[in-house]
Amino acid sequence: MTIAARPTVYRGIHMRSRLEARFAAYLDTGARLVWTYEPRAYGGTHGQYLPDFQVDVGTSRYFIEVKPTRERALAAIDEGRMEVIWESEPRASLVVVTDGVPVFWRGSGQGWEELRSEWTRGGALTVENEVPEPDHLVCDAEQLRLQAIIADRDDEIRDKNLIIQTLREAAGRI
Repeated sequence: MTIAARPTVYRGIHMRSRLEARFAAYLDTGARLVWTYEPRAYGGTHGQYLPDFQVDVGTSRYFIEVKPTRERALAAIDEGRMEVIWESEPRASLVVVTDGVPVFWRGSGQGWEELRSEWTRGGALTVENEVPEPDHLVCDAEQLRLQAIIADRDDEIRDKNLIIQTLREAAGRI
């Protein structure tokens, strides 16, 4: 049984599914990467393709397709549409992530490689050949949660200090 995707708005961006919105949130909070949603359509001799995400890290460019299951990811890989990107950007890497453990990666001129990641559980998208133990996932997720709380509190303290400084300056002028 296939469940229809539910269009979702994330940070003002209309996305085609809740899964894509969850992945965008992960890129923002878990991976802390700058991304572009559906950056541009690519056309070539073998058809057209519109990637879900583009992520640039240093001089490397990644195009990411998000699929709900491993089976849907493999079907997308078998279609071969993603490779159209290489006609325009030959050094780009292609990535297919699923709502679970597998991540598929392919660099130009290489075959698809199945890797492991736990992005849906708060782990890092940096992929490993082994799935981390569940205890590590809980620790990673807890660490990210605590870092977010600390960052929020640091922002609050900075804002309060700015207000205090402004009030002191205003009081000095009276």
